[in-house]
Amino acid sequence: MQEEQPNILLVVLDSVRAKNTSLHHYPIETTPNLTSFAESATKYTQARAPGIHSIASHASIFSGHHVEEHRLFEHESTLDNNSSIWPQLAHEHGYSTGLFSPNVVITEASNLADHFQHTVGPRRFTHPDAGLTLRDIEGEASTLKFIKESINHQKPIRSLLNGVRYKLEEKEDSQDPEAERAEVYVSDFFEWEKNQGGPWAACINLMDSHYPYIAQPEFRLYEDEQLRSLTEYFESAMSWQILSESNWWILSALEYLYDECIRQVDAAINTLIKNLKRRDQYDNTLIVVTSDHGEAFGEFSQVSPSVRLCDHSWGIHEVQTHVPLVVKHPGQTDNEQIDEPASLTEFPNVVRDSIAENDSPSFVPDSGQVLTSTYRVPEPGDTLPDAVNKENYIGPWRAVYEAENTGITKYSTHGNDGTIVRINSAQEYHTTSREYPSRVDDIFSPLEDAGVKSGLNDTDDDIEDRLEALGYMR
Repeated sequence: MQEEQPNILLVVLDSVRAKNTSLHHYPIETTPNLTSFAESATKYTQARAPGIHSIASHASIFSGHHVEEHRLFEHESTLDNNSSIWPQLAHEHGYSTGLFSPNVVITEASNLADHFQHTVGPRRFTHPDAGLTLRDIEGEASTLKFIKESINHQKPIRSLLNGVRYKLEEKEDSQDPEAERAEVYVSDFFEWEKNQGGPWAACINLMDSHYPYIAQPEFRLYEDEQLRSLTEYFESAMSWQILSESNWWILSALEYLYDECIRQVDAAINTLIKNLKRRDQYDNTLIVVTSDHGEAFGEFSQVSPSVRLCDHSWGIHEVQTHVPLVVKHPGQTDNEQIDEPASLTEFPNVVRDSIAENDSPSFVPDSGQVLTSTYRVPEPGDTLPDAVNKENYIGPWRAVYEAENTGITKYSTHGNDGTIVRINSAQEYHTTSREYPSRVDDIFSPLEDAGVKSGLNDTDDDIEDRLEALGYMR
């Protein structure tokens, strides 16, 4: 019996696909710390993300609804607070809740950060709590106007420093890899955790492995400046530029940098686990380490073979949907491996079962069916270059995973295309049929709008620039 409610910790290694983790037998040792953590936890070998981009997957993880039930397809989408597990934990169970992430989709573009009592991020764009900022100025904030109001503010020096910092950051063209690395947000989490007097529930979303794939020197595998210069190639959204110029070889080269970034975010797992144990917070904490989606580096679509895939802009390929999932239940000391299809949409159920001390909370759905879908790119495909056939990219892309006698089978559809894929592991899968699997339509068609999408945020130019800096088509 638990003497007290367990703490809840969700760690999202943003953009990390299972295939490139040594946890899933990738030949490069990218995740030694995650592998070590799994030795006394539960490893799901066939976990799938609910969608292939941050807003859709996080909305499913937070609410327990499939993507086509919550219908949060756009970065600016807002999720009704009453449908999210985090406010429920605060109001119904007395948890303190916190979100720690440099992910602008989660912390600023959408309203998901509003579901938490405490939020830190994104680091590069977070001003000190005290003092005036340019965003506080009504109308157009000229430099002179800001200086005058700062001088009259109760914190004049801090206000002026805020303005200098903001102007310096405005000149940056991309994310700051030093300021936004995982270790920074893990440290912020522990600063918050040490002040909690009761049970806490937190989500840490780490962006090290997201584009633009810039790892700190100690995690680099290759000392090749020509390779590193590829990150400077993109002058606009990565997917848009790749489609426009057809330089697909660049994506293959970027995968080398991506591996380095996975090594970097994996090191933060070691810091996280070590400090939880040191603070005597490890044993009674439900720890879930996973990813919201993977990345594609020019692979051809399995369901629409004429289409090539770029990052997580369209598609339903295994490299985008198969994610790592390691879970340490409160009091767990022995390792376990689960090879059935698992869904991150089960997160709220696992949390509730853990609080209620139900036996064996699991990410395997009772139905045995795992659903993944995406509407990226949405109709009419205005974000795509005019030169491409937009129908090749427009969603929905859908997949159903089931365990069968022969192993894991994936049934997927896109438009009039369909395919059946046999999956042995994150490294081994092959197409067994290109017939359209009607079972996908049969399973998805009963899904109805759950009424949990509360609208769209009105994002400013600042947020739009940051989304584009992360490679998103706008």
